[in-house]
Amino acid sequence: MARQAGLPFQITATLRVVAFVFLLSGAFLWFVLGRAHQQIEQSGRENFRLLAHSAFGEIDAMMQSYASYLGTVASLLPTMPDIYTEASSRALAQSFLDQAVPHSFAVTRPRDMLYFLKRDPEAPAGSAYTMGHFAVQADGSRMVSVSYYTADHRLLSQRRYSLDAHPEQSEWYLGALRSKGPYFSRPHLAPAWNSLAMTLALRSGESVVSMTSPLGLIDRLLERVPVSANGAALLFDDQHRIVAFRAKGERWKQLSQFRMKPVAQLGHPLLVAAAAVTDRLAEGQLSLVSLADQPFLLAWHAIAKIPGTQYRLLLLSPLADMSQAAETAKRDAWLVAIVGLMILLPLTWFSTGAMAGVLQRLVQQSERIGHLNFSPMEKQKHRRSAVREVRALEHAHDAMRDALAKGTRTLERVSGHLARLIGIGANLVKKKTRQALLEAVLEAAREMSSAEAAVLFLRDEDDKLRPVATLGMEPPHCLSALDMKLPEMKHQSLAVYTALSGVVHVVDDLDLDQREELVNLRKYNRERSSIRVKTIASLPLRTLDRVIGVMQVINARDADTDQIAPFSSPQVTYLEALAGQATVALENQKLIAAQTNLLDTLVRTLGDAVDAKSAYTGRHCARVPELAMMLAREANVAESGPLANFSFRTEEEWREFRVGAWLHDCGKITSPEHVLDKATKLETVYNRLHEIRTRFEVLLRDALIEVLQAQLAGRMNAETAEQIYAQRAAVLQGDYVFIAACNVGSENMAAADIARVQAIGKQTWLRNFDDRLGISYEEKERRQSSTPVSLPALASLIADQPWHLIPRPPEEKRALTEGFRMKVPEHLYDRGELYNLCIERGTLTREERFKINEHIIHTIRMLEGAKFPALLRRVPEYAGTHHEAMDGSGYPRGLTAAELSIPARIMAIADIFEALTASDRPYKPAKPLSESVAILHKMKLKGHVDPDLFNLFLRSGVYMRYAERFLAPEQIDLTDITPYLS
Repeated sequence: MARQAGLPFQITATLRVVAFVFLLSGAFLWFVLGRAHQQIEQSGRENFRLLAHSAFGEIDAMMQSYASYLGTVASLLPTMPDIYTEASSRALAQSFLDQAVPHSFAVTRPRDMLYFLKRDPEAPAGSAYTMGHFAVQADGSRMVSVSYYTADHRLLSQRRYSLDAHPEQSEWYLGALRSKGPYFSRPHLAPAWNSLAMTLALRSGESVVSMTSPLGLIDRLLERVPVSANGAALLFDDQHRIVAFRAKGERWKQLSQFRMKPVAQLGHPLLVAAAAVTDRLAEGQLSLVSLADQPFLLAWHAIAKIPGTQYRLLLLSPLADMSQAAETAKRDAWLVAIVGLMILLPLTWFSTGAMAGVLQRLVQQSERIGHLNFSPMEKQKHRRSAVREVRALEHAHDAMRDALAKGTRTLERVSGHLARLIGIGANLVKKKTRQALLEAVLEAAREMSSAEAAVLFLRDEDDKLRPVATLGMEPPHCLSALDMKLPEMKHQSLAVYTALSGVVHVVDDLDLDQREELVNLRKYNRERSSIRVKTIASLPLRTLDRVIGVMQVINARDADTDQIAPFSSPQVTYLEALAGQATVALENQKLIAAQTNLLDTLVRTLGDAVDAKSAYTGRHCARVPELAMMLAREANVAESGPLANFSFRTEEEWREFRVGAWLHDCGKITSPEHVLDKATKLETVYNRLHEIRTRFEVLLRDALIEVLQAQLAGRMNAETAEQIYAQRAAVLQGDYVFIAACNVGSENMAAADIARVQAIGKQTWLRNFDDRLGISYEEKERRQSSTPVSLPALASLIADQPWHLIPRPPEEKRALTEGFRMKVPEHLYDRGELYNLCIERGTLTREERFKINEHIIHTIRMLEGAKFPALLRRVPEYAGTHHEAMDGSGYPRGLTAAELSIPARIMAIADIFEALTASDRPYKPAKPLSESVAILHKMKLKGHVDPDLFNLFLRSGVYMRYAERFLAPEQIDLTDITPYLS
């Protein structure tokens, strides 16, 4: 590089010494100002200490005068046998008027109170004070006599009224009685002013002398306390509530809104921070703290350290208020420094201007290079640097720019192709349908190669390549499938040859390339007129173990001439990458579709399994989703009313709801079949009525044996014996017929029926065999608590035995109550014979009915434990809320309307209506449509189901469309829905 003219850098650097001098001056100034800052803080602390001393002394003097006044009055009371005499009351009144501050003074005894008020709002004009006498009358009523006086004690007027007040129960009265000295009350409501007030009380014998001041007066008293220009004096009680205050400055404008509110709840950062700091400071300790990002001086002082509520006076002042003189000196120092710098700045600027211009140009050029802008900058006049090294740097910088420009242009071409490939891959992932994905792949292939046309074949299960998408040529259905199993196809079809070989094949010129596998392409050129194939790239869509298809891109075009040209090596490379991305996207779609189909199949299989488990559920699990989807579609298109904002916006949301509907009763898999199918009261896994019938048979034979033995012994003749036996047989036959009828459970059991069952059960029969033989281990365990009896033994005809009670495991009860509001019966089952026969309605005991209802808990537990993907996360909600009610009376969680979503409410209506109209239940006849709608309407009026969805259910005709699909013709009897829409 040629030697550059100019001065050496060492000589030029001497000119920068001036800047170094400025730095030293700045450091010195910073040190001086730092010292000034310390002086500011010390000055502020001293001024605040004097201010706090004055303020706390003022408040102590006021409290001392109040306590002294109360002490004086308390010492006078023993000298006044009757405070209600004119002389005594006038003396008390005059002492009250002589005091400047208290607004209220009172002498309180257990059944009466004498009080004096200043500034009574109800006093007539000219009144100086009010004297009131509160007393409990003989009949228990409470009366107040009020007199209004002038300053020279002339009576102006009087009035008398009843008042339900209990001053002897007030906190300050009771506190003063307990205290040996003055007592300070907490803020309380003063009826005289209808505002909050504070009371200072002192006991004098059986009386309590008190002074009461409203909080507004306390504010005025605090006006005596000195505060700074932007400071405040705050009076807190022992609950950190602001009782009274004096403040100056804009930051305290809203302080009156915070009276009697805990500081922690105010949301005022300054007050919250001040209260927190106060708890850490000792009384009278002065502290400088940062409150709301500003330095503050603060200290607190306890008001009247006496029993009762402990009040604190907190004094706050910004540090700036206490150190204004020092702050002024600090600002003057800065001003002098700034003026000095402004004088020296032009001199420094002039000396460094040349080099700054060169460096600025280099910086701008570097920024352009950083933004990959390598074009030369416009020629501008600028002073050249006198420094030789700087001129050399300019030349080196220009050379670097040119080299980077050349390399970047190459990278841009490559990165453009890569960015386009990445964008295409991201776009393929977003395609949800296979056809959209295939079309996007072909569009990307044509874009990357400027091709004329493209076709995509997919391999089916029969090993045939079927055209599934085309671009720029005839549609797929116009092209023939290619059978890969035919040996000749390998040598006649480039697509088959590519699929079998699994490698890319490129044809640069079909007219010149005579390979035999191009036979079909030449035939295509002869027979088709939509496009003439000249160049082609055939690419396999290859997974790890097989080829799933072939993509062929036809007739690439040169970017400069727009003429058909052979595929370049980079184009083929990019198309290979695209084929790989397309393969991954297609396989992902295939896997997702398979998983979705598998899950849907499992869901339907589970629903069908629940339906097949018991004839008592019929096809409930299959029909509820149909009805729920019908009603959801109507709610989805509602344009007005409460349902206008409801919608399932995506197919995934519809599928989520459909899966929840299919699984709504999946918990019934855990329900015992003998409970679901219990047709009679005594039925378990078999009908235990046969046992009772056998006992009746035993009683009948015992009766026959008894009369026969009596005849043999000569105690009765044959005619009498036959008559007695016939009577006994008739009674037993009647009793058994009655017991058998009760077992059916078709009618409600009256109290008389229950009593008759119990009376029949008390009959006894003689048991001769051990009932503990041949039983299961579990039943033996239940019989451990009962004592074996000697045989033969009398046994009740029908009885509830201890071993009939099946205990519920403790861990099962915990699982059924955690997170649910269902009342769990104590026992798992109660198989007592009398208990079951006396079921008042139906055939199920309370335990068995809970066991059936328990299926919804198992449904929720099963589905919440299934860990559904995000798209199905609400399946447990949809499946587990169909037994909830709008008024909170449902189960298992007792959810209210505010906690039930629209889909959950739809599920409730669908579940109820299907159960009402079902004709495939062996335990009940199918209800007609009119009766089913009427029952559902009653549930709407009782607040059990959503009224808006019920009205939509009728108005939209969903009820009728469902009936026409699933109900027998004789059930469809509803012609007018108007009465049910009210």
